Amino acid sequence: MATLGQYMFWLKKIGGDCKSGIGADPARGMVPVTKLVAPSGKHVIHPGNDQMEILSTHVIERYDRRLAVVSPFPSVPRA
Repeated sequence: MATLGQYMFWLKKIGGDCKSGIGADPARGMVPVTKLVAPSGKHVIHPGNDQMEILSTHVIERYDRRLAVVSPFPSVPRA
């Protein structure tokens, strides 16, 4: 399992970018978010900014797929 911080570090290492900020949530108001950007410019928004948060294998697979990257972290096998 990888943490959000490890995924961010790896993404920056391959030429991507990461930014933390705030985003609107209809139910809770303004909440912290993290924008993960691949070298290609594709991006995903992660809810929260706790870099110690452990990402599930499903989240890693979804981020890899949406960013069009193959991270070195364990994920759900792709079909």
